[in-house]
Amino acid sequence: MRKTTSWKKNKRSQQQLFLLFFSELLQNGFSIQEALKFIKKMNQFPETLLTQFQTGLVEGQSLADCFMMAEFSPQQIVQIQLAQVHGNFVSTLRSMAQQMNLLETQRKNFIKLCSYPVLLLLFMAGVLIGMRQVLLPQLLMSGMVNKGHLGIQFIDKGPIYIGAFCGIVSLFIAGFRLVMSRRTALQRAMVYSRIFGVGAFYRSYLSAYISLEWGKLFQEGLEMRQIIDCLILTRKGSIMQEVAEDLKTALQIGRPLAEQLEGYLFLTTEMSRIVIQGEAKGRLGEELLFYSDFMWKEFFKKIERALQWIQPIIFLLIAVLIVSVYAAMLLPIYGNMEGVL
Repeated sequence: MRKTTSWKKNKRSQQQLFLLFFSELLQNGFSIQEALKFIKKMNQFPETLLTQFQTGLVEGQSLADCFMMAEFSPQQIVQIQLAQVHGNFVSTLRSMAQQMNLLETQRKNFIKLCSYPVLLLLFMAGVLIGMRQVLLPQLLMSGMVNKGHLGIQFIDKGPIYIGAFCGIVSLFIAGFRLVMSRRTALQRAMVYSRIFGVGAFYRSYLSAYISLEWGKLFQEGLEMRQIIDCLILTRKGSIMQEVAEDLKTALQIGRPLAEQLEGYLFLTTEMSRIVIQGEAKGRLGEELLFYSDFMWKEFFKKIERALQWIQPIIFLLIAVLIVSVYAAMLLPIYGNMEGVL
């Protein structure tokens, strides 16, 4: 029970550790069942989860189905399915663990950068509400300030406006997620790639992800049409599967592959050029794998650069808020004092 609770609380780190153990054991000559038995003896993961893995394999379920029971992401499930096609299962597990480690590191850095500024924002919001509820009524009763002054209006109406703004943003996000949930993965990818500030990250991520899996399949000697047929058999509703179906339809009606790839806004323009040139040279697999490695590095560099800007911007907003609150309170008082003098 304790291990199950630990898995739920630290699912990402536990999944990463499982991938590392699993890949290392397979690399050292263990069969899949032997690796699972050995991992069970280590007592690091929930026994029920490992038993489900073993039982599922005995009953004829695929490894992808077993990883799905362990709550791995849809993208990771597709990677497992494709690994069963191209045979690079160990390297796939390792690359998945590495990607999870990098993403988890960036997530922790983001939380660390934002935690202190967010606490300051909450503190300032509390100060503003306290001034409105306690200090402002006393000042108005004493006649030291004019109720119609812009600063006093800011203190009086500010919390209401801030609350309304947060409510509107929350409703917008909830509505956006609801609308996106009703669209296909391909349609969602097209929308996400157009969002200002997010599209560049999304294009880098998907280009790295897709070029990695395509590159592995090309290295096994498969042609584009064979790869498309393999991708169609992956997890239904995934971006990889829907792109494959869309490509197959386009090729059937005679549309050039280059033209179809260029129409995908969620892929970089360089990737479509690499696919066309690589097919002509016969080294498409190597070129896609090299490009995937390059794009993963670019993706994490973009995240690091964005994180470096987030905290200063938040602190600037806090500084503006602090100055505004003090100005809203003190300027009316000083104005009345000058009038009296």
